[in-house]
Amino acid sequence: MNMTIAGTVTAAAILLIKVILKDKLTPKWHTAIWLILAVRLLVPGLPESDVSVFNAMPRVAHVETVHHAPERDSGDFRREQFVQGSITLRTPVTGTVQNSDFTVNKQFSDWMIFGWAAGMTAMVVLLTGAAAVFGRRVRKLPFCSDPVLLALFEECKREAGMEGSRVRLRMGGNTPMLLGIRKPVILIPEGYSYEELRHILLHELCHHKHKDLWINVLCCFLLSVYWFNPVLWLCFFVIRRDLEILCDYRVVEITGERKAYASVLLRTALKKNQFIFATTSMQNGEKEVAKRIRFLAHFKKPKLWVSAAAVVIILAVAALCLTNGTLSRTVVIHDAGEGYFLKIPESWEKNAVQDRHDGPESFLGYTVFYDEEGNPFGGVEMLGVDMTSYMNPSGLRQEGIPYGEIDYEKVLLNQGIVPNHSEIIEYRVIEGMPFLTILFNLDHDSETAAQEAERNDSGDMTPSRKINQTHIFLWPEPAVGRVFDLWADSEKVPEAELLEIAKTFQKEQFPRGSEADFSGDWEKTAELLLKDYFQNYVDAEMTRALDISGYTVQSLESYEDREGAWSVIYPGAAVFRVDYTLDVAYPDQHSFAGGGFEIGEGNRTKIFKGELAVFSKDEGDRAVFLGFARPQDMAGLGEAAPIVSKLNHAWLEEKAAALIDAKTPYIGDNVKVGKLIGLLPLAEYFSGMELHTKKEPYGMTVKYDLTKIGNMILENGEERALGDSRGWNVNPYIKSQLFQNAAMLLSLVDNVERVALSAHGISETGYPYTYIYNLDRAALNEKFVKDARLSTESVESYCRFLQTLEESQLYPAEDVVYRIN
Repeated sequence: MNMTIAGTVTAAAILLIKVILKDKLTPKWHTAIWLILAVRLLVPGLPESDVSVFNAMPRVAHVETVHHAPERDSGDFRREQFVQGSITLRTPVTGTVQNSDFTVNKQFSDWMIFGWAAGMTAMVVLLTGAAAVFGRRVRKLPFCSDPVLLALFEECKREAGMEGSRVRLRMGGNTPMLLGIRKPVILIPEGYSYEELRHILLHELCHHKHKDLWINVLCCFLLSVYWFNPVLWLCFFVIRRDLEILCDYRVVEITGERKAYASVLLRTALKKNQFIFATTSMQNGEKEVAKRIRFLAHFKKPKLWVSAAAVVIILAVAALCLTNGTLSRTVVIHDAGEGYFLKIPESWEKNAVQDRHDGPESFLGYTVFYDEEGNPFGGVEMLGVDMTSYMNPSGLRQEGIPYGEIDYEKVLLNQGIVPNHSEIIEYRVIEGMPFLTILFNLDHDSETAAQEAERNDSGDMTPSRKINQTHIFLWPEPAVGRVFDLWADSEKVPEAELLEIAKTFQKEQFPRGSEADFSGDWEKTAELLLKDYFQNYVDAEMTRALDISGYTVQSLESYEDREGAWSVIYPGAAVFRVDYTLDVAYPDQHSFAGGGFEIGEGNRTKIFKGELAVFSKDEGDRAVFLGFARPQDMAGLGEAAPIVSKLNHAWLEEKAAALIDAKTPYIGDNVKVGKLIGLLPLAEYFSGMELHTKKEPYGMTVKYDLTKIGNMILENGEERALGDSRGWNVNPYIKSQLFQNAAMLLSLVDNVERVALSAHGISETGYPYTYIYNLDRAALNEKFVKDARLSTESVESYCRFLQTLEESQLYPAEDVVYRIN
């Protein structure tokens, strides 16, 4: 497939150049340029180049046969086979690499190969069979005995520079023709004058001198292999014409008789066109002969600068088409573990072996890369590092030391991460990397001290061989203690190349929700957003453990807010129940951990039913898909909790910076306090505020009027008379949000000590009711070990505070004290 793509692109480029430079190239260059296509089709291992045209062409990679086990209860115990791989395309300008994975049934793949092989066999049989039949006919024709013609033949040999050639003449046939590679023969039909025969003999001798029969054989061989490619069929006919034009040109150069030669061509054009394998014919059809005559009539020797420009263009085409794109160095996504991945050369992945260490617990898993000879040259290891001795009780770095200033050489050496039978040549922290990155250059013993001692005891005193290695330790979360060791032998992989690979190290990310203008119809908008999301999922860079190749949405229906949760707190939200199926790209390598779905036949699909898709829109009517909320993943408040959580996270990402910007040290600044309240959830129901600033402790009362949403705010705990409001309690989701709003006000207004939130609504029995939620700073500080006001130092720290607030409500527990880092 890759050779077909490369050959087609090269052929198209040559055909285009020939059209553009039609009369600017000599016949020699018109023919010689086809050498580029021959090399392209015959040599797969061409050098790589960043200027190669194939950097912008698709390339098939990672083709392999896999086995899929049948469903456990299907009763069919045969294992199905599939062929899977990927089609890789690099964007020319940005260099972005995109992969589209494919999986086809092995039986279908085999039938494709069988069809190709059958077509090639038919071509070979047809060509060689026709040549054999024609050869038998030719052998029945008499050799030339005309002394005048034989003398003319010898004279033509001399003029063509072929004295002593073993080419013979046979009389007969329909048209002048050269055939026979081992025993070359020129066929001479009857009816030509000696002067005409002189031109004919020179033409065929020029074919023989320049090995055009071998070119014919090569073209037929390539055409048999690529019989299904119409572009190469076109090239075959153009090459035949170019060879004939070149021969015409050479004959006219010898004789100088352009008009007489043209008349001979006209006469041969009346003969029937005939193509036979391993032959050349002076005529190739009436239309083609007419083109040749016009070329002879109009051809002028090009000017020097035109020829020079043409040569430069041809060399440029060779540079573009006779180098492979750097796609052969295309990186593939390698699962490093713990949700992280690296992009490594595909040649590495081809001979990679993944396993788990049997040694110390600090070695959690590893991959070793082998070369074609089976020798290891590099690897990726996920290591465990105990950081407790380097942390203070609060979990922070000791004395606030920046990561780069900690003696990580000591950390790694003390815990045996760097092999203790190695000599450290160089150690440095690599700056400008997305994660903490430490490089060690080691002279690594090929064996441990114990292995060397055992060998010495046996009488072998040869010193242990040193192997220079580069180890790049990637530390995405130093406090967590997961370290990734990317290493390679320095002789086989330069340090700069290994560093480029290290720069690709990243956390695997599922596609974020998509955005679109709200159409006014949530169902249509949801369909559009889901389509974009799933397509982003298909296109995303994922490891094979999570990669998908397609999707199908079976159903989409609106999900009612039965608990008065998100529709009250976030009235711009919408939730839909969705049934969908994901097509697994690599069934044998995909991870099905996590559950919440059914696994389709042969592990080829993941089937999700009843997933809750959460959507929201902002004040500018920009709709966003926030992701799927799974009620089974959360206890806490109830079924709607994960939906509210999705909306909370979207809200805090949007509003955190604005909240910090509106922070005020004084409760008396009613403008800023009002702005803060307007940024908080439930702002749609804000009906007024009272600021208590006459004496300390200062406080505020914020009023919300929820009567317009009906009786969703309150719920009855016991049987009560209609006019008796005792025993009524506020909806738990609204109560949770009132707590979070009060906590945020205490964190953002420095000198406020108590906040009261008054929610006025309608009870289930239709009676008005007011619920007041009180929170003071002392109670908040009992819940959180860190003063909430300190969390506003940065957007990141405030987001963590807001997430902790939410968690304290999703998983309520009276005896838990929450830590805000």
